[in-house]
Amino acid sequence: MTWNYRILDFGTHYALHEVYYDNDIPHSWTELPCTFTWDADETPTTWPFERVIEAFKKPIIKIRHDKIIDY
Repeated sequence: MTWNYRILDFGTHYALHEVYYDNDIPHSWTELPCTFTWDADETPTTWPFERVIEAFKKPIIKIRHDKIIDY
């Protein structure tokens, strides 16, 4: 199983989520949209934002009634 960040279209709003794949087919996503935090003893990095930029380059995934209908 793999994952990446993707923009999801829920019909009433868009949100950035982690999306999970089997054989390159999306099958599930995180319940809550992504947030980015670091512990106080960590140095913030750009790694997550580089992956977010990649999400904006991919087609938006349409979700209706808790099912993926287009990706």
